Amino acid sequence: MKKFSEVNILVIGDIVVDRFLWGVVSRISPEAPVPVVTVEKEEYMLGGAANVLQNIYALGSNAALCGVIGNDIVGDRVISILHSLSSPIGGIVKVANRLTTIKTRVIAQHQQVVRFDKEDIDEIDDKTLFLLSDYLEKNTDLFDVVVVSDYM
Repeated sequence: MKKFSEVNILVIGDIVVDRFLWGVVSRISPEAPVPVVTVEKEEYMLGGAANVLQNIYALGSNAALCGVIGNDIVGDRVISILHSLSSPIGGIVKVANRLTTIKTRVIAQHQQVVRFDKEDIDEIDDKTLFLLSDYLEKNTDLFDVVVVSDYM
């Protein structure tokens, strides 16, 4: 039996970026009864299936990601983080005119105030489906384990 560090894992699923805005509330908005948050720190992290991949790396194994991102700055951030992990990116399909999912959480005084989701909920097109299927068909033998991650 292989050690976990020797196992090659493929993670398939929704690629998400989690964005956190950390700040403080000092007053209520005059336009509506909502808090005004002064942002002091901003963080970006991999979410969804990409977070599963990052956790696999943190546990000492190798993994690759298969999924869809938009041809946008958020998708570029995903690729950049994956490069920093030395994770292969061949299973990621960049799709023009599609958003990379980003979930923004506003945290003030250690309390989540609100979450904004920016995502494309349309089904992927036939070309994208073909590219994902082609990657899986050609590369499945490289992996010992396949993890399917469906972000809800």
